[in-house]
Amino acid sequence: MKRFFFARVGLLLVFLTGSGCKKASVTQQPPLPVNVVTAIEKEVREWDEFTRRLDPVESVEIRPRVSRGKILRLILAAQATVVWSTDNGARTNLLDTIHESRLNLWFADFPTADWPAGSILTFTFFWKRDQRWEGRD
Repeated sequence: MKRFFFARVGLLLVFLTGSGCKKASVTQQPPLPVNVVTAIEKEVREWDEFTRRLDPVESVEIRPRVSRGKILRLILAAQATVVWSTDNGARTNLLDTIHESRLNLWFADFPTADWPAGSILTFTFFWKRDQRWEGRD
């Protein structure tokens, strides 16, 4: 009985695999164009020599244009207090950053609606975890 069962299953498999093997007509596509470049051999210098001293930049001035009434957001990787001014330090303001737990980032929002036209925002940070000032604007 088992012998006939396995024989029938074998014949069924042969029939099913043979009946599904019809070759579909495939249209031949032309080859895609390829750019060919001849390689050249030349010596590459692995370093540069400078005769002057390179100093790191002490400050960076970023002047984005923000429309009045929009919110200017600073995004930080650590908790800080932002000390900021729009009148070149004549009057300073303090703003604590707010934690966004889903992103594990801190941010500070500056409402620009009350700022005079052409205001320039200057700011620095007091990093709370390290208990230190950034040391530059």
